[in-house]
Amino acid sequence: MNMNDTRAAKVVFKEDVHPIVARCGGGSCHDIGAVSGAQSKFYNTDPEMAYPATTAATSLVGTFSSIAPILTHIQAGHKGITYTDVETGKITKWLAKETAERAGQPGPTQPPPYDPKETLKTWSGCMSQANFNTAQMTQAWANLGASNLQKCIGCHQGGVSGFLIINDPTKYFEALSTTTAFLLKYFTVDTAAKKVIVNQASFKSAAMISGHPTFDAVNNAGMIALKKFFDLTDARLTANQCDPPRLKD
Repeated sequence: MNMNDTRAAKVVFKEDVHPIVARCGGGSCHDIGAVSGAQSKFYNTDPEMAYPATTAATSLVGTFSSIAPILTHIQAGHKGITYTDVETGKITKWLAKETAERAGQPGPTQPPPYDPKETLKTWSGCMSQANFNTAQMTQAWANLGASNLQKCIGCHQGGVSGFLIINDPTKYFEALSTTTAFLLKYFTVDTAAKKVIVNQASFKSAAMISGHPTFDAVNNAGMIALKKFFDLTDARLTANQCDPPRLKD
């Protein structure tokens, strides 16, 4: 692809970028409709379906700038996957193409694109240590066990697979309220409704992992505590009594 490429941005994506992000697909957490806690679900083997999902995922493309999240992710070796300079260049030029095409469209009178990360940030400020304790999150999750009586905290106190449990209320709350990856295992954003919901999908997904101890992903003490914590947090949001966002990333 050269700087004088006359192809439309969508064509550039389909021909140059879609084959690159294919490694994010194949049943991974970024597949459209995948059961996962991933912030962005944009991939489909059909580029016609992948394109609108990708361009709508602001947590992935941002404002199509040279610091778009997709670039910072791959530069950091996201999930251990490395990208060549040629591949990075193709993604960068596609983002530039998208920016150029959008430059001719009316912008000031249009609302900014919806960013689910902002909704999650607001939610993190509505969470409180007091409500976390009232919901008994620490007791419920630290004592939760699988059908073989193995406690979840045995593996997850170190954050295995991004799911964290800490047997210390203060440290537990701090970790969940300041780190996006940990928070997303418990809560996620319904992008259609533009609101935070309990992330039952992440627990159902864990129950299907080969070799993972079997457990009821929905009906357990941890989920009861999480739903109570959700209700208390949602009440603060509704009453406009939230603190500034706690998320640091």
